[in-house]
Amino acid sequence: MDDLLSELAAFRALIETGSLRTAANRVGLSTVQFGNALRRLEKRIGAPIVDRRNDAITSHGRELFDRAMEHWAALSSIVEDYNSPSRPPEGRLRIQTTREIAEMLLPDLIIDFAVAHPTISIECSIDERAGTEFRSDFDLAVRLGVQVVRGMACTPIRSQSRRWVTAGAPTLLAKLAKIESPTDLLNAPTIVLDHASETFSQWRFTKDGSPVTIMPEARLSASTMTVAREAARRGVGLIHAHASVLEADLASNSLVEVLSDWSQPIVAPYAYFPERVNPSPVLQAFLAHLN
Repeated sequence: MDDLLSELAAFRALIETGSLRTAANRVGLSTVQFGNALRRLEKRIGAPIVDRRNDAITSHGRELFDRAMEHWAALSSIVEDYNSPSRPPEGRLRIQTTREIAEMLLPDLIIDFAVAHPTISIECSIDERAGTEFRSDFDLAVRLGVQVVRGMACTPIRSQSRRWVTAGAPTLLAKLAKIESPTDLLNAPTIVLDHASETFSQWRFTKDGSPVTIMPEARLSASTMTVAREAARRGVGLIHAHASVLEADLASNSLVEVLSDWSQPIVAPYAYFPERVNPSPVLQAFLAHLN
């Protein structure tokens, strides 16, 4: 089918220019390649379309051209419709990431994107290798920080909050000594994710330009963030998570923030994707959504 369209395009160029050489240049072929394309088209229809003695268009060629042009405009319209900025992108977006990033940093982003693009389906695949390996069958991978990866480009994922929160249930905090510095957490019960990487296992704090990093010994290693939140609400231990994850719990006072006068920054997540000249419309839509 592609060859047929190329042959018809070559024949159209010949009719419109009246010159074999000019027509060949228009469609980006050598004169030999152009002549071969015309001969293949003649073989398809079983009749000559060009008189080789004077390069004139035969009656068969004129009839073919007239009938083909009836459909050419329709084909052009279809292509233009697909390239139209007003046409919503359609298809599947495949995201590769780790469980901790998926649970803590991506939910709001993915939900907002799904609402804004109802014609795009989203597959967020949990792959613990996403932090170090990129699979070619995915559109992009989300990982923490900036790294130079051959053949890959990256862009930051801008969330509403760059802050993490340490919090506990009011009943638990009433039993504990007052928590005034990050080191006080070493003597308090804490909850962590059992699959957390070193980056997420480290609780980072900053105050007056002085950074403090601790790795508390967990009272509970939870399998999911859902389990961790429920355990924190029931007073099992203190939880350390992205602010967006605990937003509802903090608003309802199910959890109360501690060390609010300390900054709790995170390593920014980045979306990595193949460095193509023409990314798919679905990937373009997602990258635009990030910004």
